[in-house]
Amino acid sequence: MKNHVIVSVLLFACLSAINSCQSEDTAEYFNSGLDKLYRHDYSGAIADFTEVLKMDSDDAEAYVGRGQAKAGLRDFHGAIADYDHATYLAPKEADAYQNR
Repeated sequence: MKNHVIVSVLLFACLSAINSCQSEDTAEYFNSGLDKLYRHDYSGAIADFTEVLKMDSDDAEAYVGRGQAKAGLRDFHGAIADYDHATYLAPKEADAYQNR
């Protein structure tokens, strides 16, 4: 699972760099969430991804990131709920399916 989280974090970092639809504030919180996720600061990552979702409730990547952080805290029901919502928003989001 640890390797999967690292690969997912790297994937999200690449996606966030090319995602021009995110506002500057949203991108800042998203990147901060990725950094905290990478450092195993799961509570901090959840807070940052939640801020992204307050600004853009349709950001499937933020739901996946928050789901990964919840899984890190062993909140598997919360993680699955976030992955499910990500798949609803972006049915082709492979990470949401894979993590679920």
